[in-house]
Amino acid sequence: MDLKYGEHNRQSVRVYQPPNKDKISACCIFIHGGAWRDPSNTAADFDAFGNELSKTGIICYSVDYRLSPEIKHPEHLNDVLKALKFIHSEINDFPCCLSGHSVGATLVLQSLQHSLPLNIMLVVLLDGIYDLPQLVLEYPDYLSFVTEAHKDRDWETVTFEAEELPQTNFFFVHSTADELLSPRQTKLLVNKLERKFPSSVLSVIADFGSHNSVYQDTKVRALLLEQLNFNNRPMPPLDEKAYSLTTDSSASDSYLRYNEKDRNPNIILDTDQHLEGTDDTTLLPVEQTTLKTVSIKIEQLLQNCDNFDTLDPNAKSEVSNQLRQLLVEPKYLNGFRKNAAAPKAFKRLFRAQEIKDSNEPITNIEFSPDGKYMASSGDDGVLRVYKVISNLIERINTEYLDHREHSSTNQQIASDNESLKNGSSIHMAPVFYSKPYRVFEGHSAKILSLNWSQNNFILTGSMDRTVNLWHVDRDQVLDSYELDDFVTSVKFHPTDDRFFLSATLSKTLSFWSILDREALYKTTVSDLITATCFSPNGEHLLVGTFSGKCICLVTRGLDVAYEFDLKNYTKRRHASSTGESGSKITGITIHLAKNYSPIVVPSPAPVPHIPNGMDWKVIIARNDSTIRMFSFNSRSLEVKYTGYTNSSSQIKPHLSEDTRYLISGSEDHWFRIWHFIDRKKLTQAYKDRYKDKSGTKKYLLSQPKEAEKKRRFSISSTLDTFKDGYCLYKEKNCISFHAHHSQCNDAVFAPIESSRILERSNDSIFLLYYAIDPKRPPPDLASSIIVSTDNHGLISVFRRDFAYNIKRELHSKYSNVLNYNNSTTCPKEGSVIASLIRKVGPSSSRHGRSRSVSQERSTFSIT
Repeated sequence: MDLKYGEHNRQSVRVYQPPNKDKISACCIFIHGGAWRDPSNTAADFDAFGNELSKTGIICYSVDYRLSPEIKHPEHLNDVLKALKFIHSEINDFPCCLSGHSVGATLVLQSLQHSLPLNIMLVVLLDGIYDLPQLVLEYPDYLSFVTEAHKDRDWETVTFEAEELPQTNFFFVHSTADELLSPRQTKLLVNKLERKFPSSVLSVIADFGSHNSVYQDTKVRALLLEQLNFNNRPMPPLDEKAYSLTTDSSASDSYLRYNEKDRNPNIILDTDQHLEGTDDTTLLPVEQTTLKTVSIKIEQLLQNCDNFDTLDPNAKSEVSNQLRQLLVEPKYLNGFRKNAAAPKAFKRLFRAQEIKDSNEPITNIEFSPDGKYMASSGDDGVLRVYKVISNLIERINTEYLDHREHSSTNQQIASDNESLKNGSSIHMAPVFYSKPYRVFEGHSAKILSLNWSQNNFILTGSMDRTVNLWHVDRDQVLDSYELDDFVTSVKFHPTDDRFFLSATLSKTLSFWSILDREALYKTTVSDLITATCFSPNGEHLLVGTFSGKCICLVTRGLDVAYEFDLKNYTKRRHASSTGESGSKITGITIHLAKNYSPIVVPSPAPVPHIPNGMDWKVIIARNDSTIRMFSFNSRSLEVKYTGYTNSSSQIKPHLSEDTRYLISGSEDHWFRIWHFIDRKKLTQAYKDRYKDKSGTKKYLLSQPKEAEKKRRFSISSTLDTFKDGYCLYKEKNCISFHAHHSQCNDAVFAPIESSRILERSNDSIFLLYYAIDPKRPPPDLASSIIVSTDNHGLISVFRRDFAYNIKRELHSKYSNVLNYNNSTTCPKEGSVIASLIRKVGPSSSRHGRSRSVSQERSTFSIT
């Protein structure tokens, strides 16, 4: 049915009504192309598209408009705007998708620059033109039809910037078989939009036929229908109040279906409803036929394996190949353990992902408290934020981009297998989306320190003598604070992120109020400040200095409570140290843990409240290649961790979230992991320390003088010296991994929540772990992901393969399936098939919770 919105015979709108008019759920509007002048392109171009979508309860409109040379720009646009106003009078406030092909996509974007009455939640652009000056530069012959459609040189201004477009969801499709346009137009605009709306852009570049066949392709129709999910509201605009930002946005589950073109009908299929006429469509955005893959539920694959003997030969071959793809094994790292007492949980550690967005050293990495993001900074002065993969579409985009980059990089050296020996850039189980979620460029020199708040604000301190405040949902700096020297450390207050601490090389500490934009307290200490840390309750803070001294201050007022010094017990120094060098404190962490000390040593300074049975464990690293952990209650140096190298760098240790393990980078290219506390050793060491010669009497709080004498230093002094000789026990048993080819500047464990987010994205390791028994106890997630950095700007992501035993079990159980058709070998890490394994459809529920409920709606870029 055609409706007129003007007097001209082309000023009409074609309507595609759903069968049940009372159950209309959304609206989809198409604008055809044709170089503004081709009379063969009409509203009827989208008949197949409109008829198909209308069957799903979506009312569709196809807009026709007047052509050149009868009219010139902006009359084409005026016709489209008039048509959209007319459509709004018909549909009111239905959620709406606005779509255009070729110059129709240009008209869509031009329409978005005007105030439209429609409730637009999705913009779909098919093989569009988005920058006329660049188009003419690339195709000089196109100047004729461009000038024919525009007055004078108006076409030179037809280009689009992200700031000119509203925040909504953008979905780009471009066919690699397009004989009229290269993907360059799409890539130019996608790159602009990604910087402005990094989580609202999805692009698919694949073979969808010729230029005028894209909108008729069944694969494109299926992709579009997957995106037309209007059961939820669009992402709300950001609150203009910088300190009340909210980032949570929910959306219903959205799963794309990927079926091999020649799928065998004997294999059990997903029970989800297919689009009519698209049963055998390949939706995977690939450019080579060798990359075809079958993505089905693991449960279905295992059921096919159980019924293997009943399948026909073609089905058997397909199931056998699918199982090989599923059971691909990565290249595991060889960890060096000094002895049997070293940590054993990292036997199946593999390199899951590599990210390289800088050639300068990266010295700081830190996860956000909610586990959704990781920030990195270093010598290039740029703060980059990476997003943990949170849903299936992001995983598909990430792994596809990895393949594209790997193929282009290694095409000329395909015969050289050295890269595969050392770990391929094709990632089996990536953790982060392949492109930075945010790139903040607000500093003119090296960033020395960064810190997250509980509400996803970020502080960065730099050698340009400024502290910058950022938020993960803003693309510009929120505020900047000028200081008097290099900013060596910045920390948010742990319980109130309206306040933060800054430390400079000029020995100055400042406690700032963000809202008041002023320093509430300032003080100067006795030495150059190299590290800071708040106590868990935020009432105290520790400051580490260049000479190895620790100073404890009360947060309110920054008054010094006491000091203590870490001095070598013997005259022997580290081999790489000379004189007093190597004593600088490079990192401080305070952790609330169980108290193992049988005494509580009184202090002349005010003692903060610590819950009964608990203790503050202070972890200090310095430039003598030793990490120390001492007890606040007993004022005892409890443990020394050795085995790594840190003679001149600002390397700092980190705890796993469950406090079982301690990890640190090292100047020798390795990172090392220790048990944080050996309870038996520590308990026995305290018993041996605080008993008399008869072995029966223990020194308790009632005998402080005896305890003081036994420990050989004065507890009445405000300057306590903890010498290495007084350490309760030394922890030399670590496991080491050769992670980089340059100095490993930092190594951290990802939070537990990061792994849980990853699980909801249909991660292959989690899918395999629960393949046989969905109700099995969850794996240890606190140490399942490790991220490290080096001096070459490389970020390496390592994962524990806790599904290894499941793979072995499936290998044994289905050996007959794997041995069928032995001409195909099991893919190794680095193969394209291995990188494209994924599960489709809602995940199974375990322990009464769904692993795929209320996933955050994200859109992505494949370019």
